[in-house]
Amino acid sequence: MSQTLEAGDPQLPLTVDTTLELLGASVPGARAAAEAARESYHEFARTFGKPPDNVIAALRQVVERLPAYTVAERAPAELVS
Repeated sequence: MSQTLEAGDPQLPLTVDTTLELLGASVPGARAAAEAARESYHEFARTFGKPPDNVIAALRQVVERLPAYTVAERAPAELVS
């Protein structure tokens, strides 16, 4: 969302599909993880089965690269803990 704010066209995705589509399109190297997460989500919606651990790990790595989550790496330790 921060990228759409900076571009002057703020967008707040409200569905899993839209969120993952924007994530895959806006984060370098995230498309495969976002597509796998979307497939796993749809499978979960049908079966209530747990998504594969590798899909969770890949999506977590993508999200942790987002600016909102990298701030903690640059913040003083007393603000993070």
